[in-house]
Amino acid sequence: TTLEFGGGTHNIENDVTGPGTVAVSAGTVNVNGGTYNVTGNSTTVSGGIMTFNAAATLTSVGPLSVSSGLINFLSAEVVSLPSLNFSGGTISVTGPTTVSGADTKTINTPFNNEGALDVQGGTLRLLGDGTHTGSFTTQTGTTLEFGGGTQGLTGNVTNSGTVEVSAGTVNVNGSTFSGTGMVDILGGIVNTTGTTIVANLFNNQATVNVTDGSLALTGGGTHTGSFTTQTGTTLEFGGGTHNIENDVTGSGTVAVSAGT
Repeated sequence: TTLEFGGGTHNIENDVTGPGTVAVSAGTVNVNGGTYNVTGNSTTVSGGIMTFNAAATLTSVGPLSVSSGLINFLSAEVVSLPSLNFSGGTISVTGPTTVSGADTKTINTPFNNEGALDVQGGTLRLLGDGTHTGSFTTQTGTTLEFGGGTQGLTGNVTNSGTVEVSAGTVNVNGSTFSGTGMVDILGGIVNTTGTTIVANLFNNQATVNVTDGSLALTGGGTHTGSFTTQTGTTLEFGGGTHNIENDVTGSGTVAVSAGT
């Protein structure tokens, strides 16, 4: 069965449960209270706005599909997303969010992480524009890929898996990358500002620009791509073994404080 909200403004103050499909095709749906527990088919947003507010108890959205419109997760519960299908629209999360399952989940629409996103299984590919003031966590064997658009990252990353930049532009402002994982710059452009610290193994095969502040690489890496420093900035090699195979240019400072 399908419960469709197809226009107007709907304020939901009580439970929405069951094994069917909840569809939002137009209008505004505010889930303000009660328990939302769609266990079977899916929650789909093909237009309009759907918002899960903090007072609601969000147990399960089921497989989530967004093709247009906007979905906001403002609830304090952990949002578990075992299946994602984003082909349009915008998703924004401000609470804790878990991505699980061994498959690859692709978000090719604008995505904003203002909460805490944990990749617990498979690969999460972010291919659209985004602003990420919240944190990311990757578990062993998982991948978080920034693969397109312009993405701004100010939150910290606890990385036990792999963080990849494959395309687009990633602007990193003062983030710290920690953990036992690896950061691979495979394509695109990475611009850093503020005090950015990468304690992971860091491999640059593309372009990294230190445009303001400092970039400290303390985990080693192989760099077949280029580094550029602007006036007043610092590129610091602060640990591990770094093998530089391409250009390091610019008017900033290159510092070696530890490692090889």
